[in-house]
Order: sequence, then C-alpha cells, then structure tokens
Amino acid sequence: MSRDTPATPDVPDTAEATARTRRRSALVALALAPALLSEAGAQPASWPSRPLRLIVPFPPGGAADTSARSVAARLGEALGQPVVVESRPGAGGNIATTAVTRAPADGYTLLLGAAYLSVNPTLYRNAGYDPVSELAPLGRFIESRLVFIAPAGAPSLREMLERARRTGTPIKLASAGTGTLSQLTGEMLKVATGTPMVHVPYKGSGPALTDIIGGQVDLMVDALASALAQIRGGRARALAVPERARNPLLPDVPTLAELGIPDIDVRAWNAFFAPAATPAPVLARLREEFERILATPAIADELRSRGLEIAEPIAPERFTARMQAEIALWRRIIAEAGVTPE
Repeated sequence: MSRDTPATPDVPDTAEATARTRRRSALVALALAPALLSEAGAQPASWPSRPLRLIVPFPPGGAADTSARSVAARLGEALGQPVVVESRPGAGGNIATTAVTRAPADGYTLLLGAAYLSVNPTLYRNAGYDPVSELAPLGRFIESRLVFIAPAGAPSLREMLERARRTGTPIKLASAGTGTLSQLTGEMLKVATGTPMVHVPYKGSGPALTDIIGGQVDLMVDALASALAQIRGGRARALAVPERARNPLLPDVPTLAELGIPDIDVRAWNAFFAPAATPAPVLARLREEFERILATPAIADELRSRGLEIAEPIAPERFTARMQAEIALWRRIIAEAGVTPE
C-alpha cells in the first residue's frame, strides 16, 4: 500500500454496532424520563419524601393559626408526610412571606397568606417579595367577615360620626396594627365621611379589643371571629358591618350602606400559597388536596364555628386577578389616608 493512501478503518460487526446503538438509546431515554414526565404533567415519584413546612405569619392560638393547623393535619394524612406549622409573626406578614419566597421551590415550604399580601406592596417601600409573581395560590379563600365595634355604652355609629364632625374631637380608632385591614377599613370610613379620627395601633387584635371593652378607645374594625363572643356577652357593641348585606350572625346590625355610607365592602381572608416556581405537577397535587380538604363538611363546620367561611372555588388566574384588584384598592386608600408603616 502506498504511504499516501489512507488506511481503511476497521468496520465493526453490524449486529454488534446495532446492539450498542440500542443500549445508548435506552440510556438516553432513562436520563430524559424525569423531564419528559414533568412536561407531561406527571407528579415526580419522589415527592413528598420528607415533612413539609407551613409557615404562618401570625402568633399561635388565633383563629388563622388554629385553622391552619387543622388543615395541615389533614394535608399530612393525604400526602403521607407530616406538615409542620411554623409561626413567624412580625413586620406585617413580611417575615413569613419572604421566608417562603426565598425557600427552594420544591413543594416543601408553604405559606398561609392573608389580605396583607394586597396591602404590603404599597405600604412598605420594600416588602421583600411580589405576591403576584412569586406566589402560587393553592386553594380557596378562607374569609373572615368584619364588624365595627365600640364600647358597650357607645352611641350608634351615625351619632358617633356626627358628634366628631360637629365638635372636631377625633374618634380614637383602634386597630390590630398599622397596615392591617383593621386599620385600613377604618381609614376608608374616615375618608368616605370626612370624619376626624386618630389611629391607635396595637400589636394584634386581642390588646385592641381589651381597650375597646375598657373604653380607652372609641371604635375598631375587628374580625367577627374574635369579636363575636364579646358582642354576644354584652362587653362590646356591634355598630355596623362593612358589607353589602347584613351578616346572618348579626342580623340586627346594619350595613354601612344602610347608614348612607356605600361602596365599603371588605372581608379579611386567608389562603394557602407555594413559591410560584414550584413544579407544575406538585402545584397540581397540592391544589387538588387543598380543594378536597376545604370541601370537607367537617372542616367547613369547624371554620364556621370560629366565624370563618370557605369561599366558592376559584381558578388560580381569577385568584390572582382578585389580588391585583385589591392591591389597586389599597394603594388608593393608603395614599388618600396618608398611611405609613410605624
């Protein structure tokens, strides 16, 4: 053979080459299988393989915390893994929410969010998260109806407002804290009626309610879940509800619209969330389980006994749209009332 003629390469046996090709194809298919399953919407076989965390931005013992623990216990039974509830109160919910949005988006860290998610993006210069883009809703709203309350011997709401406007003496408006719906719903009343009010923030509903009962403050918006026992016991007076219709638990208490103050329709709410980047199959499984749990009559009855109600099913897109509408509403109220963080 000439030195300039290239050598002929060794040609492998055809059957052996075909076998090697098939083995390589099988290995590639095994490597791609998890990604293909994920794209097809199948749940990862390994999830959940360890306990989940449900982070709650409220102190232990309240209606929201107690309800979260009831739901978490049932979720753990359904998933075959414990769901550990962690209370992380503070900064108007920002501490708990930031912890969830910064956690790995793997389905193991969940949040019990609330209406503060619609308030804080405006109230705080840097809340640390974007609730619309960084959180994925997992189930229905759990709604908490609100009520305006005053000391037991207080006049009607109409009389209280008229006297404050006539004398110029501000109404002492108690709240569960700056930026809470307790404050902001009161601020809506202040703006709508032009009544002088001075905000008196407390660290939670409990201390504020104590001072309402004692007469140290004049008016408060509270969740019916915490105020109902005091109202029924005669220690506080229910003056009005900020809704379009009367509350069946308080049939003798007028709506604000009946008192000539329309367009104030507010309910507090809680809902469950995961980081938005959580794999779609895991989100789908979580939504399925939360929907099943919240549709259980025993859970509905348990929540109702605390003054809470489970809203009708709502698609994630509509859930997000409602939050966006609320963000716009509270942005306007915060600007008009000049609300700033303490």
